[in-house]
Amino acid sequence: MGAWDTKPWDNDTAADWFCKVFHETNIGEKIREAFELDMDLYHEAIRGAACILMFLGRRYVWSSGLDDNLSLAIKKMEELQQHPYYIKNPEVGHELEYEIAVLKYHLDMDNKLPATPDFVNWWLSLLRESGPFGGHQTGDFLDCFTKKIRIKDF
Repeated sequence: MGAWDTKPWDNDTAADWFCKVFHETNIGEKIREAFELDMDLYHEAIRGAACILMFLGRRYVWSSGLDDNLSLAIKKMEELQQHPYYIKNPEVGHELEYEIAVLKYHLDMDNKLPATPDFVNWWLSLLRESGPFGGHQTGDFLDCFTKKIRIKDF
């Protein structure tokens, strides 16, 4: 077993663990299913699915089909920008721009991430706040995902 960098996913042990988690939870399929939902009714769940890709959509973490999933997430997030909710709430629309940029960065590492004071704190603040991430559909999606992963199984 070896490590090739210092990030939590840049080693053989973590890569094997992520592969097992993705296989047992079938999260890739769940993400794709979320992108097929009716955007008018489930725009929050679609955004939630894209945000899982923002955080986990990287080599050695995502087990298979990463580029296809990232491309689909970018497409769906760009479509969300035209959704009435995001048009009426420009502060949320601005967050979508950043989220799309992160997805594009994971798809093509030559893209630059937009400046943010602290990506991890930004991400965590979104998960803690109400609004799109506190919405019914997104909460259900994330809750189902987190209940499926049990650390003791690894």
